[in-house]
Amino acid sequence: MFVVFGALLPVVMLLGLGYGVRAAGFVSPRIWSALEWITYYILIPSFLIHALGHRPPEPAVIGGMASGILGVSLCMTLALWSVPILFPACDRAAFTSVFQGVIRGNTFIALGVAEGLWGPPGLALVAAAAGVTVILFNVLCVGTLSVFLVQAQGKWHLVLKIALALARNPLIWACVIGWAVGTGVISVSDGFMNGLGFAGAAAVPMALLVAGSGLRFGPLGASWLMEALSSLLKLLIMPAGGVLAAHLLGLEGMVRAVVILMLALPAPPSAYVLARQMGGDAPLMARIISLQMIFAFFTLPATVLVADML
Repeated sequence: MFVVFGALLPVVMLLGLGYGVRAAGFVSPRIWSALEWITYYILIPSFLIHALGHRPPEPAVIGGMASGILGVSLCMTLALWSVPILFPACDRAAFTSVFQGVIRGNTFIALGVAEGLWGPPGLALVAAAAGVTVILFNVLCVGTLSVFLVQAQGKWHLVLKIALALARNPLIWACVIGWAVGTGVISVSDGFMNGLGFAGAAAVPMALLVAGSGLRFGPLGASWLMEALSSLLKLLIMPAGGVLAAHLLGLEGMVRAVVILMLALPAPPSAYVLARQMGGDAPLMARIISLQMIFAFFTLPATVLVADML
């Protein structure tokens, strides 16, 4: 138990530091935007290419992780999609925010936890899992907002624009390049890989600082039941599904733990941006993200401990 909390403590500290510095106003908002850009387009891709290029997980391992994570996520997606179909009068904008809160996870937190608990092997597994899931999760969320929101109907140019943005996603391409380097399809000099390693070393702490700066805390809104439901499904039901999926797939050790961890992550700040762009309930999305982050301080240690004990 103390090992788990010890591994999570640096994650919590960096998230809190990022939130505190932003809230105190010591740094201009434009600087946070610049740091986010550097982290997203340079540091994290450098880390992914270096991690996968040196220690690419076996295809069977990647397939097992992808099957577990995507299987649980798709089952939850089908269950959630039935809600507006069975109850046409429900608030669809609010529904899409609940959907994002349940399906999407903050990969930056997963990287921080993996580094503290399992070191480079765990980082490589989380990087591979993120490379497989980031495409589907973004497509699911964009598609859900497009189909269920009246505001988005007839705005397929926006969907096309976001689809093109997915095609230009640096994290996706970094994983593809990393796998190509690791399998020998692309040859890269040791000096270049070492340079990527230096840049990638700053990726996790910087990503956590940036993620912390995006937190917004406040009282529960009028839709508190939806906020609580989203947190319950994301932080308890999804990882429980991961335990079942890992058992059915015969996953063991660190691979099983990573599957459960990836399904237990709170929603990322980027979910708020997507809700705002596509006419969803952005204020509700912001409250869901913050509430899940608070609860995750308590549920993640328990989840990781259970995953390690299985």
